[in-house]
Amino acid sequence: MDYKFGSNADQKRLLGSRLLGFYFLIGIPSLLNLVPILNRIPAFSGPHRTFWTEIRANKLAKAHFGETLAEDFHRYFPSQQA
Repeated sequence: MDYKFGSNADQKRLLGSRLLGFYFLIGIPSLLNLVPILNRIPAFSGPHRTFWTEIRANKLAKAHFGETLAEDFHRYFPSQQA
């Protein structure tokens, strides 16, 4: 969903492709945040559930699903930085 719609229509594009843009600009940073050695680099550091890519995904889920989200969605999936 992110590669098609983005956050506030900010589709990530790379070489004219939304799919390439998503993987290189969203997917890879998210993956690097999960790698124990690489998440020591400041750009990829921090807990995964509060990493900027996950916050972005949670915002998109909230916007897309609205009131149909589980009551405790915000407890487990934050949609803003702490």
